[in-house]
Amino acid sequence: MSMRSFAAGLTRKISGKIAGATSVERLATSMESMLKEQERQGKRLETLENRDGEMWRKVVGYAVTFMVGAVLAFLFAQIGL
Repeated sequence: MSMRSFAAGLTRKISGKIAGATSVERLATSMESMLKEQERQGKRLETLENRDGEMWRKVVGYAVTFMVGAVLAFLFAQIGL
């Protein structure tokens, strides 16, 4: 094996390792970006899910308030107030 072929083979190996490291770095950056986007989507989804729950709590609250008011009005009407 000549010195030139050894150097050429070594250069190819080093170039391959550098290209592999660059690919891994790009993959890590891409995964980090995907994680951030997933976190943002999770927060948006949680907001949307809570919106319906809050609406129903308000509706139930208004219904209970109405019922209590109706009962009190009936009782006051019965005692003549």
